[in-house]
Amino acid sequence: MEDVSALIKNKLRSFRNIHLVMVLADVVYGVVIVYVSKYAPIEPTLTNMNFITTFESGIIAYTIFMVFTVIKVRKKFLSSDSIFVKKENTKVVSDEPPFIANYLSSLFILWALIETITIAGLILFLTTGELISSLVFIALGAFFKFVNGPQLEELNDLSQKFTSISTQG
Repeated sequence: MEDVSALIKNKLRSFRNIHLVMVLADVVYGVVIVYVSKYAPIEPTLTNMNFITTFESGIIAYTIFMVFTVIKVRKKFLSSDSIFVKKENTKVVSDEPPFIANYLSSLFILWALIETITIAGLILFLTTGELISSLVFIALGAFFKFVNGPQLEELNDLSQKFTSISTQG
């Protein structure tokens, strides 16, 4: 158990570094659009205010949908026993428990879903020129990705479940 605990702490450090870089990439999106709006303004492709309002409302609805989807999917991923199964097509031979790699894969899927919120903010800026609204969506995406990072408690819980499953089988 000591080995798994040390492995979890080591892997968690790597996972958190990957996570931090991905959050910082979202921040860079915001910095870039602020820079573009100040020094190289883009002519908006959408000028119909009714359509822009509808477009923004659609992005708001999409963001709310994505938040609830990610919350539900995260719980489903972590409660599923498939997180403990080694994938058949894995080419790398490893002695580490399969839940560690599967946990990171699950997080990547969640982060990709969250990234769509940030991308929606970029699209909003590129099509309407709306800086503040775009920055709000980018900030929401970055914040939500930040709070959905890897967690020691989750890995410890998975380790305990894996140990109990391994001793039963």
